[in-house]
This record gives sequence, C-alpha cells and structure tokens, in this order.
Amino acid sequence: RKELGQLPEALEDLKQGAEMARQLNLMETLQNCYLDLSESFSAMGDSDQSLRYYKMYDEVKEKVFNKVAASRIRNTQVKYETQKIHKEIEGVKTSSQTAFRVFAGVVSVLGFVLVLVLFNRRRIKKRAQFLLEQKDREIGFHKKSTIG
Repeated sequence: RKELGQLPEALEDLKQGAEMARQLNLMETLQNCYLDLSESFSAMGDSDQSLRYYKMYDEVKEKVFNKVAASRIRNTQVKYETQKIHKEIEGVKTSSQTAFRVFAGVVSVLGFVLVLVLFNRRRIKKRAQFLLEQKDREIGFHKKSTIG
C-alpha cells in the first residue's frame, strides 16, 4: 500500500505489523516497520511522527546490533576457549609422549646394562671355573710327580 501511495492504509498495516513483530520478538521486522512508518509519515508531511518512529527504529537497530555483536563476541570467546583447550590437550599429549620416550629409553639402557652385567658375570664365572680346573690339573700333576 505504501508503494501504491495509499499512505493512511499503509500506516495502519505497518502499525499492526510493528505490534505483531514486538509481540513475537521479531526485532528485524520491527526495525523495518518503524523505518517504513517513519518514511510514510515523512511523505505525508508529519515530521513529528516521522521523527518519533525514526527514533524507535534507531533504538531497535541498536538493540539488534548489540545482540549481534554480543553473539559474535560469545562465538569468538567459545572459539578461543576451544582452541586453548585443544592446545593444552596437544601439550599434554606431547609431554606424555616425551615422558614415555624418556621412560622407554631409561628402561632400555637399564636392560642393556643388566644384560652386560649378567654376561660379564657369566664370563667371569666361566673364567674362574677354567682357572680352577687348570689349578686342579696342576695340583693333580704335581701330586703324581711327587708320588711317582
């Protein structure tokens, strides 16, 4: 109706639309209704009503902007916290992997040292056994030579 130049009828439709938008909390629709009301009153030459509805439009626009900005800030905060937690998890994983590698390295070195000690003890034992057997033969040889 506004486009057809039927401004008085358009004003009534826009007022009803604004009331429904307010009841349903459709802020963007309410914003558009207030702007159209302001333009329609301006076209009819009623600058007081035009200014009144423009101020209402501006207030709703500010509320919509603030809600959008607050939503973006919350989304940014959630994204930041999520990335922070992911980095902490990665740090824990990395430190756990490092700790495991150090532990595995220490266990490997201790295992290697244990194998060397056991091998060396066995070698010393065999060497001692060989020396004892050699001394026993020498003693047996000396006994035979002194007896015989």
